[in-house]
Amino acid sequence: MLPQVLTRGFYTGLILQFAPGPVLFFLTAITLERGLTEGLMAALAVTIVDFTYIVLALKGTVSVFKNRYIQKISGAAGAFIIAAFGVFMIFKTVTLLKNTDIQPAGDFRNIPAFMAALIITGTSPVTALFWTGVFSSRASAKGYSKRELYIFGTGAGLATPVFLGTAVSLIFLFRLSIPSNAAAVLNGAIGFILFVYGISGLFRTFKKSPSQED
Repeated sequence: MLPQVLTRGFYTGLILQFAPGPVLFFLTAITLERGLTEGLMAALAVTIVDFTYIVLALKGTVSVFKNRYIQKISGAAGAFIIAAFGVFMIFKTVTLLKNTDIQPAGDFRNIPAFMAALIITGTSPVTALFWTGVFSSRASAKGYSKRELYIFGTGAGLATPVFLGTAVSLIFLFRLSIPSNAAAVLNGAIGFILFVYGISGLFRTFKKSPSQED
């Protein structure tokens, strides 16, 4: 029974990973720009945050994330970093395409990929609330005990490094097979997507009126 619960958790987490979002686009950008090692370090950061939120959700300690002020601060911080990184990538792409000798961008190295991914993922309290909903539905539909929920959560968390590690490796191999100018254009396109994600995130964070939040 317990191996089945672990497997179900893994498959559930894997399905959720296939939904494209700013984190996946960010990891794509990091891998294209800095290489395999940095991409895997960013994936490790996302894994740590995912497991942290899973544990918090299982322990029922995510109520703090329902505070509207914490949601605003953390949401704005994450959205700003995503938008800023997108702007950097767009600017770098334009700069590179003007040069005859195109080199991979690297001026953003003052922020380690691990730390950037940790901040972007960690400042999304919706993740913790989402996992709470997943575990509540599992407990209700399947009648899982507390122990089974922890095993289910472990399986769901393990899907993160498996999926992201594979994705980063494939992206890196793809990067090696395309010309530098094509990689620069792709970087710029991903930068634009990240910028849109960041700006829309900032808009959603501050658009609610006080009456809507209470």
